[in-house]
Amino acid sequence: RLFKVEDEAALRQNFDQLDIDKDGVITFLEWSESVRLSEVNSLIRTCNEKGPLYRAALDDEELKLYSNMVARVQRIMDLAQELGVRVMVDAEW
Repeated sequence: RLFKVEDEAALRQNFDQLDIDKDGVITFLEWSESVRLSEVNSLIRTCNEKGPLYRAALDDEELKLYSNMVARVQRIMDLAQELGVRVMVDAEW
């Protein structure tokens, strides 16, 4: 196994949550629509081996910064909607 799990029931619950159309397969689209960054981070931290994926996970401080950024963007978007104005987001990788 690649990840630590509590038991088979917990693993099944996680799988069923991600398998939106309940076809027994988690597609990329289901994965990307179902999992938030903070949830991915929690999953990655359960890796049995601390390889590249584990090392790429956000630490607690980075998660807090991310959460604060999301909250700020949400406040901006809410205010823009209230004022009836558009918002342009210039995001670079």
